[in-house]
Amino acid sequence: MKHLLFVLTILGFGAFARAETPSLSAGDAALLGRHVLVKNSEAPFNGKVAKITEIFKDGTLRLTFDNGMRATVTAKNRDYQLALPVGCKPVGQTEICENDSVHYPEAAVTIGLPEGRVEAVFSNGMALVRDGELRRLPVSQLGKEEAGACSSKRPDICRGTYVRAVKDLTNRESVGFEGKVVKLYTDGTALVEAGPLWRQTASVFQLTERTDMVPTASVHVIETNDYGYKYGYATDNYLESPLEEREDYLPIPRDGKTAK
Repeated sequence: MKHLLFVLTILGFGAFARAETPSLSAGDAALLGRHVLVKNSEAPFNGKVAKITEIFKDGTLRLTFDNGMRATVTAKNRDYQLALPVGCKPVGQTEICENDSVHYPEAAVTIGLPEGRVEAVFSNGMALVRDGELRRLPVSQLGKEEAGACSSKRPDICRGTYVRAVKDLTNRESVGFEGKVVKLYTDGTALVEAGPLWRQTASVFQLTERTDMVPTASVHVIETNDYGYKYGYATDNYLESPLEEREDYLPIPRDGKTAK
């Protein structure tokens, strides 16, 4: 086929001799065992991630896919057909690099955190992120945790800021939530702790700071569920400002005594 540049390896035909490690360049030797991303090919290879399992003296690479299928890329087609690992790629004012812990896009409400470790950054701007499974994502969509206390994209939003947000999930659905910002990322994402088991991500530009809330000391709250079981959790509570009376927040006096 005209565009099929992969040479499938069929065991028993001996199309290539066994890989020889002597005389390999330092760059090629370092590729052994690394992930690559296939491009400019055809099904079932195009867009798939594979691992380099053999390298030949002439620069030819043999790849192994997760399903056990193998393929060979000749030296002259390497740059055209493979996105090789490059270590780091610049994203805005920072870099996304291998072994970085990053936030990745996740539209759903989650109990956990959409965060994983970068296993590879490829020359075409894609990254391989492991979070239980391997995710193939553009580095432009990834963000590292901010080094400072506040967002580099919106300096008035900092860790510990109490915020409210309305986030669109689909064209017809949205979710509103409020809570304390617990993490900030370089891609402009904030992680908001909206409840004891509910953490929600949103763009810092979707957040509105609650200026009428004054943080108080953390307390231990005991609640009873519908089945009669008691459970507790530590939470940061907020004291209402006397400038505004609201019904959706129970005032907690500074002296810690029960509100009258």
